[in-house]
Amino acid sequence: MRDGFKFWRRSGRLLVIAALSVACDIPSGPSLVVEVDPNSLAIVPTTSDSQICCCRLTAVATNRSEVAVHATIRFQAFGHDAQNEKEDLGGAVDFLENLQPGERRPVNAQGLVLPCSQIDYFKLTRVEVRAVWFPE
Repeated sequence: MRDGFKFWRRSGRLLVIAALSVACDIPSGPSLVVEVDPNSLAIVPTTSDSQICCCRLTAVATNRSEVAVHATIRFQAFGHDAQNEKEDLGGAVDFLENLQPGERRPVNAQGLVLPCSQIDYFKLTRVEVRAVWFPE
């Protein structure tokens, strides 16, 4: 019987919080958008020979937000195994710090410990964006 009371008490609190949030008209912040130009994507060896380890992915990112942001850009590389089955080869990541509104910056995602010749294709899997906030 006591568990049922706890449930209703918690539910009541959540309803009050939700009602206050709507009634107070809490403002939302600006949209946070970082675009990665698909025409700029490239696989680049870290040495002069693509048969030797290692490989990185490059691109160009643009901050389309109205505020400065930090952006984490993640890629996933794929190849084929001995049975010609698709194989996940691992990921590459880059962190763009303090990207200003409208700024274009090169992406240099590293983390692929294999020769570029083993990569058949790669995908942009995630762009995480956080606003940079400086207290006044």
